[in-house]
Amino acid sequence: MTCQIEECDGDGSNDACKVCLDHSVCLGVNPDNPPPLYVCGECAEDIRRGNNLVEFFDILMPMHQVSATCENRNCRSNEKNSVATCYSVECASYNSQRPIRYCHQCLNIRHNNRRGIDHTVHSTVDSPWNMEPQMQNFTIEAII
Repeated sequence: MTCQIEECDGDGSNDACKVCLDHSVCLGVNPDNPPPLYVCGECAEDIRRGNNLVEFFDILMPMHQVSATCENRNCRSNEKNSVATCYSVECASYNSQRPIRYCHQCLNIRHNNRRGIDHTVHSTVDSPWNMEPQMQNFTIEAII
């Protein structure tokens, strides 16, 4: 989605990263379209300056395809097979507001004990043979 503000600096080509559900704001800014209102970050800040009570929510764009390799532009790993997908807005901002796939090394760097702890990450299931005995039984039963 692109920014729905007609006077957007990006001439309507900026990707929307925020959504507003307040109908009075949506219809006041863009009366031709019903809520929700999708806007870029700059337009959201412009609207917020006019009314600081306006609430915007971060949005993630859908993934076009699930990449089999790491999508981190700065990846220096020798093993670039992706092992996890991060759905946090912070990490998605590096991937055009789309969930991003990481290799094992990039996942550990980006989600260490100092940052990224609160991110929603979907990763592969470990081998049942490396799990605790109770979890191993549950996993094997679930597969069977």
